[in-house]
Amino acid sequence: MPRSSDVTVVVPAYQAESFLPATLATVAQQTALPFELIVVDDGSTDDTCNITEIFALAHPELRMRLLREPHRGPGAARNAGVRAARSDWIAFLDSDDLWHPSKLESMLTAMRAHPDANIYCHNEAIRSLDGSQQVTDYGARIHYGLPLARQLFRNNCFSTSAVVCRRELVLRCGGFDETLSSAQDYDLWLRMSPDLVPRFVPEVLGTYVLREGNISTSRYWRRLLNILRVKHRHRAKGGALLYLHSMLRETAHHVAGPALAAIKGLRKRNAARSG
Repeated sequence: MPRSSDVTVVVPAYQAESFLPATLATVAQQTALPFELIVVDDGSTDDTCNITEIFALAHPELRMRLLREPHRGPGAARNAGVRAARSDWIAFLDSDDLWHPSKLESMLTAMRAHPDANIYCHNEAIRSLDGSQQVTDYGARIHYGLPLARQLFRNNCFSTSAVVCRRELVLRCGGFDETLSSAQDYDLWLRMSPDLVPRFVPEVLGTYVLREGNISTSRYWRRLLNILRVKHRHRAKGGALLYLHSMLRETAHHVAGPALAAIKGLRKRNAARSG
């Protein structure tokens, strides 16, 4: 099987015993294997580490490494993986997301076709709790001839599990902000934006999986606060009017989300009673 000799896959994992095996399996099933796979345990107290070690023994072709870190959050775990990587390119994969078998091979094809780029991002399917899926086209609103920073400030056009980027870019910017419990990726892309040369791959090469724990009420509002914090931190990239519009839009979106979900749930309950 061909090997993607210059890509390290970094998987941050915390309490991931129930879904990590499926995620790791999608790496083992790649038509082009990575140079190495680094799983960074973020201080899990469940069976995450044992599962990783058993998987590594079963798949020696993956050159897996397990890093055991204290619990400091996904940003710190990703940073540890990036620092330990031995490749020039990093492919991030969250421990509950899934890659399609041709993900790395297709990204390598894009890298050869567009060698001037230093970050590549493919489209994803977003899987909801009810099993339904919707495709997200990350490059749909990006214009290659315009400055990236302002466009990125308006809309986050990168998804962590869909990105392959140069390792030195991440290190030069100081990595992920470990003080943010969410939106660390958005903050990193904005900090990197002056140096980024993106290329978007239109293929759907992965699945972002929504889970109950990821959209709990407390995390939902914490994510809004972190997004607003990141927007405020990088407000100079958008300018005053775009900053105000973006802050209002993010707030409205996060307020509308729970309201629509509550209405949908109420309709389902009413339908069940009437049935």
